[in-house]
Amino acid sequence: MNKRYVQSRDDLAVLVSLTAAVGILVSASVAMWVWSSISENVVTVTVERGSDIQ
Repeated sequence: MNKRYVQSRDDLAVLVSLTAAVGILVSASVAMWVWSSISENVVTVTVERGSDIQ
């Protein structure tokens, strides 16, 4: 007898959930990277402006 593996609906739900979880993790990592880059630039600009005033 030949048995074929047929994805059930449960497997599809797990795949969709894992894909969503990975997508959320990737987007959170990118958002944190962008935020840290912007924060570093803001601190640098603030320090430079503060030294010009004095």
